Amino acid sequence: MRCAELIRVSTTKQNLPRQQAIVSDIARRLNAEIVHSIKLKGISGTIVHEEPEFIRLMQEHDNGNTIDALIVPEDDRLIRSDTYLLFALEELRRRNIKLISQDGNPRDLGDSRQRLLVLLNAGIGGIEREDIQKRFFSGKERKRKLGMHVGGPKALTMGIIWDKELEMYGTNELMDIVRKMFIGFDNGNTNYSDHARAAGITLRSVRNILTNETYIGIRNYTEKRGLEKHNRRWAPQYDRKKIKRTPEEIIRVKIKFKEGKPPIDRELFDRVQLRIKNKSTTYEQGHQKRDSRFLFHGFIYCQDCQVPMYTVCGRRSGEKYLHDYYKCKLHRRKPVSVKPICIGDNPKRIELENEVMDFLSALTSSEQFRKRLIKGIKSYIAQSTKQGEGLKLNQEKIKIQNKLNRLADLYIDGNIPADHLKKKELELTKDLNQIDAQLSMSDNKSVSMIEKFIEMISETGMITSKICILPRNEIRAFVQNLGISFYVKGKSLSAFSIAGYKIGTPMGRDSWHSKG
Repeated sequence: MRCAELIRVSTTKQNLPRQQAIVSDIARRLNAEIVHSIKLKGISGTIVHEEPEFIRLMQEHDNGNTIDALIVPEDDRLIRSDTYLLFALEELRRRNIKLISQDGNPRDLGDSRQRLLVLLNAGIGGIEREDIQKRFFSGKERKRKLGMHVGGPKALTMGIIWDKELEMYGTNELMDIVRKMFIGFDNGNTNYSDHARAAGITLRSVRNILTNETYIGIRNYTEKRGLEKHNRRWAPQYDRKKIKRTPEEIIRVKIKFKEGKPPIDRELFDRVQLRIKNKSTTYEQGHQKRDSRFLFHGFIYCQDCQVPMYTVCGRRSGEKYLHDYYKCKLHRRKPVSVKPICIGDNPKRIELENEVMDFLSALTSSEQFRKRLIKGIKSYIAQSTKQGEGLKLNQEKIKIQNKLNRLADLYIDGNIPADHLKKKELELTKDLNQIDAQLSMSDNKSVSMIEKFIEMISETGMITSKICILPRNEIRAFVQNLGISFYVKGKSLSAFSIAGYKIGTPMGRDSWHSKG
């Protein structure tokens, strides 16, 4: 009998000899010839059927290198999940390959009784896997609360090590770099870039190091592994995404160093935290001043990329003085050798803002232009509502109706009681009524939008006066309340939108038409 063997362990630290001995004993008792061997190390017991070696075995069987049976030490070595086991068993059943485990009896997977026995063993293996995980994670949490380190070297901050023999924390040669960083920051050098270049690390790492309480003898566990895994072929426990702990789950413990005391003094650490706080406050103040310096900061978008444009100060080649610019977000180049996505021009702040002000003046002062604008807004919003929001609401309505039909089927089949059916029907009917109300209101949305637009213009007195004589804060309030956005192509204003509805191009004001 020609057979293949499958041996698997979940971690790279486990060994295979025990399972190899079991498989060899089974093959000897059955006088089986092992023609193919699959040895998986560090592979989860849930997706063995997706492993390249298992897929290659099935392909070789189809190409003529047939086998009669697959030998595994235990059934849970093939799979530890009743859900994914169905896929693996189907691969074997279609090819008439029997499954042999520790008892040495070949199981014909075409027989429903024998296939059910394998499924039961896999379900038991899945329950055992969950119990192992619970014991594993509860043990790690217990060690953390005792101040012990349960992760790998990468889980420790720069300069800190874990001595397994002494079961205490220690320091290495990188700690000298960290001390220089703390002392330099305390002496007034608060530039993250200088410290990053000196230490050979990233800017974010500098701040993480300077705010890490491990250096003063306190370990904070504010994150844990979530249930969601990364999109990879195999994902062990340490490959799951990290999530924030709730305030009740945060573990804060005092740790000991084999040197006798923490590497950084508490007074030095507190002074550095105060400097970091002041540095952040200063940065936020400077960031807030940008709105007053750049009049339309946050309202300018790139026509080509449809992304917000940020503000930058620089000097063009051959010019003596500095200028402020609006720049597309996708025009950034990090590193410089990388070609930017957007290759458009960067308009000067003064030139672009003057052009926008002229457009707003024409928008609010010209009665003829205002009438054409309102006509275009009505046409565009009516079309957008019909094609966009109305379609979306109708799709939601169909989903709720399908849920009602499924509930009725479940009640007829006796899967849900009558009181549960009545409760769910009331909830879904309430949702249907809300959608119907929104559909009826969407027809009047264009009218309310025009009324709001006219009201804003009348309140600010912009129909008879130029907008440019108003204070800057009133201009920003007018633009923000109406939801006006401006689109730039090249160096000039190209289009604009109101409340998310793109109306048209302001460049051809004299040739405005209703379609925008």
